[in-house]
Amino acid sequence: MKTILVGIAVWLSALACYAQADTTQVRKKKERTIELSGEVYDSFTKAKVKALITLMRSDSTFVDSMTCWTWSTSSYYQFKVPAKNADYIIKASAEGYNDTTMNYKLRHIARNSWFELPRILMKKKQRSDDDIYKEVGLGGVVVTGTKVKLAYRGDTLVYNASAFNLPEGSMLDGLIRQMPGAELKDNGDIYINGKKVDYLTLNGKDFFKGQNKVMLDNLPYYTVKELKVFDKSTKQSELIGHDVEKKDYVMDVQLKREYNRGLMGNIEGGYGTDKRYMGRLFGLYYDDHSRVSVFANANNVNETHRPGAEGEWTPSNTPQGLRSMKQTGLHIETEDADKNWETNLDAVFAWDDADNMSRTSSERFATGGNILGGSESWSRQKDFRFQAFDYFQIKKPVTLWGTLNVTYTNGHRTNGSQDSTYRESLINQSFNDGLTRYRTLNLSGTIGLHHKFAWGDYLMGGLTGSYTRQKPSDSWTMNRTLFTQTSNTDLRHNYADTHSDNYSYEAEFGYYLQLLNRWFIGANASYTQSLDNSNNLRYRLDRLAEDKLQTEWLPSTHEELKSVIDLNNCDEQQLLTRTASTTLEVMHSSDNEYFSFSLPIKNPHERLYYNDFAGLDTIARRSYVEIAPSISWSRWGKKNGLNSLGYSMNMSRPSLADLMPVDDTTNPLVTTINNPDLKPTLTHNVNIGFQFNNDSIRRFIRVWSNASLTQHSIGTRTIYDTATGVYTYMQDNINGNWNWNLGTSYEQPLDSAKRITLQQRFSVDYLHSVDFDVVYESYKPFEEYDFLKSTVHNWTLNEHLGVEYQKDKLTIGISGEIDWRRSTSHRANFENISAFDYNYGGLLRYTIPWVELNIATDIRMYSRRGYQSEMMNTDDLVWNAELARSLFNEKLTLKFTAFDLLHQLSNKQYSVNAQGRTETWNNCIPRYLMLSVAYKFNKQPKK
Repeated sequence: MKTILVGIAVWLSALACYAQADTTQVRKKKERTIELSGEVYDSFTKAKVKALITLMRSDSTFVDSMTCWTWSTSSYYQFKVPAKNADYIIKASAEGYNDTTMNYKLRHIARNSWFELPRILMKKKQRSDDDIYKEVGLGGVVVTGTKVKLAYRGDTLVYNASAFNLPEGSMLDGLIRQMPGAELKDNGDIYINGKKVDYLTLNGKDFFKGQNKVMLDNLPYYTVKELKVFDKSTKQSELIGHDVEKKDYVMDVQLKREYNRGLMGNIEGGYGTDKRYMGRLFGLYYDDHSRVSVFANANNVNETHRPGAEGEWTPSNTPQGLRSMKQTGLHIETEDADKNWETNLDAVFAWDDADNMSRTSSERFATGGNILGGSESWSRQKDFRFQAFDYFQIKKPVTLWGTLNVTYTNGHRTNGSQDSTYRESLINQSFNDGLTRYRTLNLSGTIGLHHKFAWGDYLMGGLTGSYTRQKPSDSWTMNRTLFTQTSNTDLRHNYADTHSDNYSYEAEFGYYLQLLNRWFIGANASYTQSLDNSNNLRYRLDRLAEDKLQTEWLPSTHEELKSVIDLNNCDEQQLLTRTASTTLEVMHSSDNEYFSFSLPIKNPHERLYYNDFAGLDTIARRSYVEIAPSISWSRWGKKNGLNSLGYSMNMSRPSLADLMPVDDTTNPLVTTINNPDLKPTLTHNVNIGFQFNNDSIRRFIRVWSNASLTQHSIGTRTIYDTATGVYTYMQDNINGNWNWNLGTSYEQPLDSAKRITLQQRFSVDYLHSVDFDVVYESYKPFEEYDFLKSTVHNWTLNEHLGVEYQKDKLTIGISGEIDWRRSTSHRANFENISAFDYNYGGLLRYTIPWVELNIATDIRMYSRRGYQSEMMNTDDLVWNAELARSLFNEKLTLKFTAFDLLHQLSNKQYSVNAQGRTETWNNCIPRYLMLSVAYKFNKQPKK
């Protein structure tokens, strides 16, 4: 360990010398520059002003000029000047305002790479006819042309919302589903050309951060001007003024100008066949310094896809089960006029009711003969959830920031299942009914401090704390297992109390040394302490003479309950962890590139008190050193060629509780034995990305690849009892697991008018899956068996090709997609698998001019071939349609929706690994017809 640390210190010293030497060489070739940046606002309202900024020397000679970038509530400018003492004049000019000048003396440069200038406050001209937002007439000139759907502006990919043809009443999710290169998952995750968007913002500000669906489902499409996709500096980097962390990949929703100030809202409700309903309300108040929004929605349609979109009812995108949802939320964001403080509050109340059913066909690979299984299950889960999150920042007299998060969940779940196992004949059957009740409270908060020294270095510190309590966490299960070969029956009525609580806190301190030429070397140290208490108490109610054979039932006295405690499957745990950590970082940031090398070193000390109630009452201790280096480089914008490259290494260890020499026999068909000899798992990840763009012909190409190698991954040694069908499991380390994928996306117009667009996506994935083979014996100690390795090679190829034609209010598209799965193995009794999922279809969206009737429809065939279960080899033709008509100047919209007209929609999934294959069917929402009414309004302030 000392050798590693000495080597790192020497390496960092050499790198620092290199950076300084590199700076000296650069100075010889090119004069060093620094950045001057500032903001421009209205002197009275403190609203942003998009001004022309001119930089001049003290004698008024011209140096440079630029128009301010406007972002959210900010108007920002930046100049690069020689890194030497000088006097400057900054002049701001804007239509409707008096010219404003400011003198600035550049001094004390040291190692600073930038300086923040005082704000420029501009006064409006007195003439009332001067309005910076006045409309400019074109004297009868008619301008026509094809609207550009997407383009690059510097380093930002911009989608023009008005270039898309959407049905009346569409929300933001409908717009994103149509954007070229965009993919929207059902859980709200957004991918642009294969790269996941970290989060959504609204006009540059966080909006229910991490909960994309709030904005996707409730923000009307007609309010959106454009969507910008770019790499955004983190809060930490914004505080410092330069990137000291990897940028977030963000999609910002820019509202139209008329919705940036005032009040707007919409309300929609509908009812349909099979008792389907939906209703939602959204209201937004917005001014120069505040935003308040409320939303509420309720529905049992369990589906966010809209007719007229491409479809994509793939297993990952089709919500399984029947779900009714009710939620309401509040968002408040405000700042003072001088922008010295800001706060952002989100609060959400949600009620969910989910009804799920599934059927599964499985095959467990084994050299002695594969083991087949079939099961059916159902569950009904009802939850209430409350979450509130607040972020605040104070910039003067010191920079302080903090967060506060509260999450509360209360719910219960009823479930049941039927399972069977067979080879040449039926081996066993089991029937289960269960009930679970739970309540969870989580509190967490953070406060941070940032300070920049005059010479350019940065000091940061922070405190973080959290508390979680889960109580009650109770479950009842009724289990009846029939062993057909021995004619025995096992009947169990179990009750489990698994309540827990934990706390943690962390203190962190960091210092960043700013070198010349925008290099940074940083180090931080932290101390963390956590205490986790868990109680896993299990009882066999079937051993009571008065057992009522009801799922939710407990005896009348505590003493009776204690008398049937399942000692072999109970435990109490208390884990105290103290961790000292340090991180060394080297970073380089430029206008469109970022490089980072990070070396976190952790030294946890763990103390576990463990009592299993069956004889093991002990205290275990463990200390170790964990290193997780990472290196990354990224370039954003429209430059062609390599634009991302990264490597990271992660280390994970089995918990101390998993190393205790105990077993678990709560399930009559499964015995689990802990393995005290488990080693840490080490995972290496590599990623690389290329980008090629041509704005003149709007051709966009992206290529990416990722690879992962896992050392000492966790496998499962399995013994199978052929007479009873009982499995005995023990985890153990195994090597040989790795995966690799390659993906491309391509888009280009096919005609000069750019009305016909070709879209293509391709990906190939390979998974090398290794695990232990199953042993067909049960008469020797576990450690005496020789477990062979089972290796399965999985290839998945995906190709999507689509063509879309759009002119005015007409959109026609056709597309197709194919997934090919190939699984092979050299093991005995393995039948190679070659399966295809493919779909093809088209869409139509059109507005009939003389009646202003919007028509949207899509039809798609989903087919599967090559699966071993016939329930998977199907053809499902899914057809949806929608008619919409707007009245009263588009304030009121009537809509008729037909979902899954042919009643063919289904949810089916397939997976293969080294242990076996699984084919699963899940229930999903039935077809329905729905009539809905939507009303929208907006009120603008008087000018």
